Amino acid sequence: MYELAMARHFRGDAPGAEQALECLLQATPHAGPALYLRSTLKRQSRQDNHIRDLEQRLATLPAASTDRPGILYALAKELEDCGDHTRSFAALTLATREKRASYTYDIRSETAALAEIAQAYTQEQCGNGTGHTDTGPIFIVGMPRSGTTLCERLLCGTGQAVAAGELHIFGNELTRHTIAAASHTSQPNNASASLHIDFRALGQRYVHAARQIANGSKYFVDKLPGNFMFCGMIARALPQARIIHVTRDPLDNCYAIHKTQFFDGCGYACDLTELGDYFIAYRRLMDHWQNVMPGKILEVSYEDLVRAPRDQSRRMYAWCGLDWNDKALLPPPPSATFSTASAAQVREPIHQRSLAISRNHLQQLSGLEARLAAAGIHRHCSSHRPLQPGQATADMESRTKPSPGATA
Repeated sequence: MYELAMARHFRGDAPGAEQALECLLQATPHAGPALYLRSTLKRQSRQDNHIRDLEQRLATLPAASTDRPGILYALAKELEDCGDHTRSFAALTLATREKRASYTYDIRSETAALAEIAQAYTQEQCGNGTGHTDTGPIFIVGMPRSGTTLCERLLCGTGQAVAAGELHIFGNELTRHTIAAASHTSQPNNASASLHIDFRALGQRYVHAARQIANGSKYFVDKLPGNFMFCGMIARALPQARIIHVTRDPLDNCYAIHKTQFFDGCGYACDLTELGDYFIAYRRLMDHWQNVMPGKILEVSYEDLVRAPRDQSRRMYAWCGLDWNDKALLPPPPSATFSTASAAQVREPIHQRSLAISRNHLQQLSGLEARLAAAGIHRHCSSHRPLQPGQATADMESRTKPSPGATA
């Protein structure tokens, strides 16, 4: 019943998803994942919410239950929707603390791996683009909850490019090739070993698999945020691929990650210190890619995107070699599938409600903000000021010039 509810949610059938969840909850009334999913199906209101119901379920929760974090995440989400930010963050603190205690995670090995990638992939290595020259792949990368799903929706809105979803194909193929390379060469780490793989074969295998998922479409969008760590490998394996990096105000992005219950990966999300360390490592690696591959990655600001969607969308279309059509700005059709945490929000008309979402918790997030600032990562000025007409396009042009061959 949970899988049915999730499938209906991804397909945009919120009433059908809630119906399946209610059946599930009759049998297992404290199912944390189900209660969290129920809360995310729509934006709750003071007149229509499950806050009292969630509080009652918490009060009757069996002592040894592992469902408590899920219920607390749901409660935090609904309290925030209803404007009770103090109680929301208190519930979120309990949820993340208890979830973090339930799994093992080493932030140091994660950040060290990102640093090793930067060390191995120099400008010379990234410029060795002897890979598969297919022009169809479009990668959207960044941190989770940064606006990558909105970019995917806009890029696929005219039907020229097909949304292939969040594919793990490139990373899995890279790992497989790296293991094979490491078996016959002595290297200090996996990043160094990956320099010895057959990048052309990697690119061919990736395109073959991804294009099957994309129903054979020439252009397809791979929207796995974590592919940010592979930008240099993508450039070598698929030198004609387009890469779009979505950025968001650092504190807003981190808070959005922290308040989301992830069921796979993102081990850094529950602890604000670990979250800060990972975000710093991500930004350092993205800065590295921009330095060693100038003109290969288009940066798109979430704040600019929601304030000037036409300007930013046209820029993305030009970057990818797609023909612009205002149809891209329309809400997606009911049949569209979005298998991400943003599945409900992305169906709405483009809005600015999520700008500066961390402003209600600046005191609780002050330690994280200081940690980011000490690493030179500061809040986006554009998060707190109106965007003037045409400014988004000018800002983007000053940040990133199109790579050779990109449509003007």
